[in-house]
Amino acid sequence: MYRQVASLIGLQLVTSFISVAKTLSGQRETTQRQLNAEKRKQSDGPLVESLKKRLAVTLEHITHLEELMRKIFSG
Repeated sequence: MYRQVASLIGLQLVTSFISVAKTLSGQRETTQRQLNAEKRKQSDGPLVESLKKRLAVTLEHITHLEELMRKIFSG
């Protein structure tokens, strides 16, 4: 019984990680496209800096998620 519960919880955890990873990936792609478009319009400015910061934070979140998944699956 406990193995079944543990397996179900593990499956739900993996599903949640996949959902979060998919959301972060979409956010990263959108932010990168916006940043590229703004860089074509202007070389620098508050919007470009804001997009750079948002992209950096998103990449940091992706890195943390990857580390968490690696720790969980490799022990």
